[in-house]
Order: sequence, then C-alpha cells, then structure tokens
Amino acid sequence: MTSQDFEPTLLASLARRLLGSPLDATEAPRFEELSSPERHALFAIGEDVGISEPDIVASSKETTARLLAEIVRLLNADVLSGERRQAAKTRLGNRGDLQPREYSVTFGPDFKHYEAIGVKRWHVEDAIRTPDAVEHLFPEKVAEGDFPAISLFAKFVTPERGSPFVTMAQTVRNGATLQVATAWRMPSDLLELSSIDRPLDLLRRFVSRFGLPFSMFDNPRTNFIYYQTFALGERARGFTAKELVSSFHVDHPKDHFFLSGSTFRVGESGLLEIAMAYFIDTTAYQASLKSQRT
Repeated sequence: MTSQDFEPTLLASLARRLLGSPLDATEAPRFEELSSPERHALFAIGEDVGISEPDIVASSKETTARLLAEIVRLLNADVLSGERRQAAKTRLGNRGDLQPREYSVTFGPDFKHYEAIGVKRWHVEDAIRTPDAVEHLFPEKVAEGDFPAISLFAKFVTPERGSPFVTMAQTVRNGATLQVATAWRMPSDLLELSSIDRPLDLLRRFVSRFGLPFSMFDNPRTNFIYYQTFALGERARGFTAKELVSSFHVDHPKDHFFLSGSTFRVGESGLLEIAMAYFIDTTAYQASLKSQRT
C-alpha cells in the first residue's frame, strides 16, 4: 500500500490530529493513540519520504513536520481522483481500512426475515455508521482472496421503553460496499460475559445461548463454524448457496423456527469455503426478547 491509496478524508483527519489544537493547547497524540488506519497511513507516507517506522513511532517534532508536509502535498495534488481514487477506495474497503461512514450499505432480499423478528433497518444502518465497536475479520484465507471478508458492527441501544440491547450487524465486505448478511437485537445481559469491544466474542456468546446444533453431510455436529474449508467433492457440484444451506441438518425443537447466519461459497474442486455458519432458534430468541420488554 502506498500513500496514494488513502482517502483524502483520512489524510485530512490525520493532519488535524498531528497538528493538535493551538487554541486549547491540545498536544498531538502519541503514535500508540492513533487508530489502526491512521498508523497504516503514516507508515506508508513515511516509506514514500524515507522516514523509518521506528522514527515515526518516536514522533519527534522534525519527523512530524516532514509527515505533515507530505500529507499536505498529497491533499493539494489531488492524486486520488477519478478511476484511481475509486480503485484505491475498493482496495481499502476490501482490507477494512475505510471509515464506517465511507462504505455504502446494502440489504439483500433475505433481510425481510430479520425485520420480521424485530430487527429495524435504521438500527442496523446506525450501528454500521456510528458503531460502538467494529471488528474486521482478517484470517489469512481472506487475505489470499479465497473466502468472503466479514465485518461485525455492534452498538449499544437504550430505548425509551424496555431493556437495553445491542444491535449486531454481520456484513460482507466487497470493495467499498457492505452487504448486510444478518442482523440481531442481542440481549444486553450478554455483555456481562463478553465486552462489546469484541463483537466476535459477543456473537459467539449469542450463538451459545440461542444457536442450534447442525451437521452437513458426514461432518460432525457443531453450532458454530468459523473460516473452515470442507472437501465435499462431487456432492457440492451444481449446488447454489441456498441449496447447500437447506442440505444442512439442523437439530431444532418441534414447532420452532430458525434462521441461518451462514456466509460461504463453493470453490473449485468441490471445496466448500465457509466464512461463518450458525443457526439461531428464532422461537426461543423472540421469547427471550419479549420477556425483556415492558
């Protein structure tokens, strides 16, 4: 990644951070106080102008001045315009390096199933745009381009009536677009066991409470799959994603309904590449939500 790959909004924000505020004597933040995208940007800019990473971390006044000068040059040059700018945004989006507000958000036709169990679209959009926590999942297989790239967004909500809850949005990154795969209104008492700062841990807790055991073909039963590959050979050929989900055997109580939280694809040679898979007992889930409302 070069310095020209970064969004002007990120560069401008970084410049303001490095300058501090002379009006209230606010000092520029130390390197470790910067966000991950800001640190990535500084390292790339430093590489372009011959500043080593240790010197950037040390944050001397001379180093900061040189970095600021290069940021200003990049902003003035407007090198991120037209197709080049869009290509850079796509690369950054795939890596999870864009700010949440810089992604476009789309909802597939299956989102109606989540609206039917009380998940509001505007709550999901708000959780993505202004999250309390976000986690871009970066297993090596995603970096190699073999698996869907998942981002989790969580936001604590305190309604005027009823109990607080956490909106969790599970999305798939495709360039600068986030496709909402699933969304849940999670009981806030899950936070007693897992911090909102770790959305993946929170999701696992949610699945532990409401998830159903399932199996596919001759593989062992489980209630959660995370970035795994299964060799299905000829059994997977010609299957669509929905057909494969319907082939999973889900153990559920009689008269209970469930929804899938599965994101996967069928790769070459009959490989089933699962980024995430689980099934939620929506009958038990809705009963729990109803008991928490007043």
